[in-house]
Amino acid sequence: MEVNKTYERLNVVWDRIEKVIILLVDAALNYYFIRVVQKQLIKPGLTKYRPLVRFNLWMIILSLAMDCLIIGK
Repeated sequence: MEVNKTYERLNVVWDRIEKVIILLVDAALNYYFIRVVQKQLIKPGLTKYRPLVRFNLWMIILSLAMDCLIIGK
């Protein structure tokens, strides 16, 4: 059985679109998490969580960069 070239190309395009959607959802959820932590923990005065937030920001950046590498592949 032969596969139509149109379907092969559509599969490649949809794969990238799907990965971009996942990247956007991941970014939105991470942004929401950081905003909630800052609003509910740091702003009221629990400054001991600042290093944890800073670490999470670096991990978020790394995670989003890896997602971008997967899309670019």
